[in-house]
Amino acid sequence: MSAAPRLQETANARLRREVGATFSLAWPLILANLAVTVMTTTDYVMLGRLSPDAVLVTIPDAPRERLDAIIEACRRAAVPCSFVRRQIDIDPTPVLGAAVE
Repeated sequence: MSAAPRLQETANARLRREVGATFSLAWPLILANLAVTVMTTTDYVMLGRLSPDAVLVTIPDAPRERLDAIIEACRRAAVPCSFVRRQIDIDPTPVLGAAVE
């Protein structure tokens, strides 16, 4: 009997072991990705049935492009859009008025 078939069997067994080991390490990631995909799809389907009365944007330090995209989407959907802007004032007097004095 030649050594070639024995080497081929050894290579096939090695390949099966490697594929099995890779799959045993990868299956939790595969399931996690599948779960995220299913949850995201479910969110889009459920939210697609609702329509907002208004949109309130509270994204800190959002890039201008993102805000423009939100404004455009609200305009197309004919939904009012408002923004919350955080402002820090060191002196509490303008905010609290006479209560501080």
